[in-house]
Amino acid sequence: MSTDRTPHPVQVSGKDSNCVVVGGPWPSYSAFSHLPERDRWVIYGQAKASRYAQEQAGIRMDEPYDSFISRICRELDL
Repeated sequence: MSTDRTPHPVQVSGKDSNCVVVGGPWPSYSAFSHLPERDRWVIYGQAKASRYAQEQAGIRMDEPYDSFISRICRELDL
């Protein structure tokens, strides 16, 4: 049984009409929780940089930023 993990973007109308909203699923970072803390902080920084780059490209995530940060910290055990 396979599950579709492909994000499904939706074009937005109105004030955000130049962006695409991605509703998930989100990548999970829990596979990296076994790494040393220093490496997990590097991955945390990369996750934030990736999200920022996507937002600068006009992609808006359905997951609020605060929830994103909380989830990354939880999954990386930070």
